[in-house]
Amino acid sequence: MATKYFHSSRSQGALLFMAAGFVLSVALFVAAIRMGGTKALLAVVLAALLLGVVAWMGKRRSVPLGYELHVDELVLRRGAEAVHLPLESVLDANLIDRFTARDYVVQARSPGAQGSSHGAPAATAIETHYCGVPFGMGRAAAIHADLAQLSIRDFRRNLVLLRVRGGGAYLLSPKHGSKMISTLGNVLDEMRKDGTGPAA
Repeated sequence: MATKYFHSSRSQGALLFMAAGFVLSVALFVAAIRMGGTKALLAVVLAALLLGVVAWMGKRRSVPLGYELHVDELVLRRGAEAVHLPLESVLDANLIDRFTARDYVVQARSPGAQGSSHGAPAATAIETHYCGVPFGMGRAAAIHADLAQLSIRDFRRNLVLLRVRGGGAYLLSPKHGSKMISTLGNVLDEMRKDGTGPAA
């Protein structure tokens, strides 16, 4: 099987925020030139802070994200970082929407979900580092996710929840999630038939 490449989706809302932030920063700088005293200093500080946020988001967006499906492994890439997952360790992969993903991650990371003295099972460790779409962790991301509900395209975007042996999971954001799920499923089915893959 030839290596299959899947590129990651990126949030369009972040791009719009960056553009609006840049325009607002320029407007604040222009206003500062026309003002004097404390008001001018405050405008300059606000503009500098806003430009800093825009620059940080731009740098974050510039980091390439992608996924490579090889004969015996799935490689998750984020810039120079990479995780090599042997396909025999992959249990399954499912499509979920962003808001379901947010609830899933919040539940998995909540203190009460880590198991208890009453024998409750431990929470699934979920890795979101290789997901290019924000889905509401933290206040700023939560605000962004709430605003994104205004976009039908963002609301319908499918993420991939990849479960692996040991109770772990990865949240991924391929542009063509259904295609990735189908391709990965076919490979795993073939491995199961050969007796080299995870049990069904």
